[in-house]
Amino acid sequence: MRRALYILLLTTCTVATATAQFHKTTDGRVNHFVTFSLAGGEANYFTSSRASDYAPSLKDKLGADGIFMLSYEMRKNWFIFGFGAQADYNYTRQQVGDFTEIFDRKDREDEEVHYAYRFSDYTDEQHVLHVSVPLYVGANIGYLLYVLAGAKVSIPLLSLHKTTTDLSTDGTYVRFIHTIEDAPSYGYYTVDEYSYSSSFDAPEIKISPFAEFGFRIPVRSRSGRVGMRLGLYAEYGLPLSINNKHLLVDYSFVDKNPFTQNKEQLRSSIVFNSPLNTDILSKKLSQLSVGLRWTVLINVTPPEHICMCDRDF
Repeated sequence: MRRALYILLLTTCTVATATAQFHKTTDGRVNHFVTFSLAGGEANYFTSSRASDYAPSLKDKLGADGIFMLSYEMRKNWFIFGFGAQADYNYTRQQVGDFTEIFDRKDREDEEVHYAYRFSDYTDEQHVLHVSVPLYVGANIGYLLYVLAGAKVSIPLLSLHKTTTDLSTDGTYVRFIHTIEDAPSYGYYTVDEYSYSSSFDAPEIKISPFAEFGFRIPVRSRSGRVGMRLGLYAEYGLPLSINNKHLLVDYSFVDKNPFTQNKEQLRSSIVFNSPLNTDILSKKLSQLSVGLRWTVLINVTPPEHICMCDRDF
């Protein structure tokens, strides 16, 4: 009996000591984390064309967003502070309404003609890779929930766009008030698909406020230093400047000589600029990205200060 009481007393003292040490090393202490995250979702611009006879309509289509982030987080009790570096990939696109551009020219017989380029099924897509620096604060809510809010500054590293459209040409003669189609020797070509790829001037700097809300995922590991999060995020990008002085279609390099022009030269020489860089835009650009983010957290706090409980992840 005396032996059992001794063992019980020793066990109680050991548990009490361990409990006291646990509170001593966790309560009110600052914990430090390195985090890795992957995110993906949908992205698009809010574009519209200015009201005029020249400007065709613009309609944004579904795009995509991909993010890899490496960051540092500081945690004290429920409060979170973090900053890091990101690689952001944005895929966006617009549908351009059907439109026609007409120029006064003369044909092979020196007849005055209204030469028309007629565009339909016109789509432009953009691929942009950014490097970004995010800064954020947040909070752990209860045992499982968390919320983050902050902003990031983004600079483009690579920006490409691709245009595809159906194009035909024809001529309406001033003297005869008659439109001629499908006469290649006169430069009148039937409908065919054209495509053009090039770099474009993405916004030099973009500021993006963002928010994230989700769940902390308990992880069992030998070290007790690994945690995970899974949450929904939303970003609203605000470009500080953008080059929108280009024409949507540039005919500068197209051969307009009625004796030498041909369809192959037109195909290789016509330039399609991204709508994001053109004067048809009616307002400043903004961009919305929403998606799902998965984060792995590694506690790098020195052992004597580390919090070993799941609630700090």
